[in-house]
Amino acid sequence: MLIPRSKGEMENLRCRNFTLS
Repeated sequence: MLIPRSKGEMENLRCRNFTLS
């Protein structure tokens, strides 16, 4: 799992993870 650098990236990763799941 990659660690996001900013809040925006964290939300983007969450959205991507949800879409991938």
